[in-house]
Amino acid sequence: MWILLSIPVINGSIAAILKMKNTAAIFMDDDGNMQNDQERLTTDRQPLLFMCKKPKKWHNNSEKDKKIVNKLTRSAIHSNIKLYEGGDILVKDTIQAIKDTEQKAEALLENAKKEAAEIRENAEKEAAKIENEEIAKARERAENALQEARKAAGQKVEMAKKAADEEASQLRAKAGELEKTAVEGVIRKLL
Repeated sequence: MWILLSIPVINGSIAAILKMKNTAAIFMDDDGNMQNDQERLTTDRQPLLFMCKKPKKWHNNSEKDKKIVNKLTRSAIHSNIKLYEGGDILVKDTIQAIKDTEQKAEALLENAKKEAAEIRENAEKEAAKIENEEIAKARERAENALQEARKAAGQKVEMAKKAADEEASQLRAKAGELEKTAVEGVIRKLL
């Protein structure tokens, strides 16, 4: 007689259980038939059954029976293998793990979308800010250029006025001299 324990294969860490006396690994094929195939221990990750041989004098709840089950359980726990009474718990845990992973992925996707929207909004604000700053700088440069042009024009006007004043002074002086000469010429003719 054999005692059955259902254990999922986790990274081939079942060697400690197989080293125990009276222990065998049993696999179920697709048709539900049991097979004892040692090669599948390292290649498959399907749930498998470990069978522990029942002692000849098997009494329910006897100390010896408990020791055998405890030894098998300790070996499984020491090997980081989870024990399950049936496949339904494994399936439920797997489905729950998948659902949890999907929820985490959805949450990550939502966070990524929010971050992308925030980044886009910040980029648009930054672009508008830079545009306004550049417009303000361009206006300032234009005003400075206009003021410099006005200043240069004012200086040219002042220089032109000075030149005109100097020329007018020279013309007045010349006219004054010519006037004197003309007056003297008229006086000479009259005399």
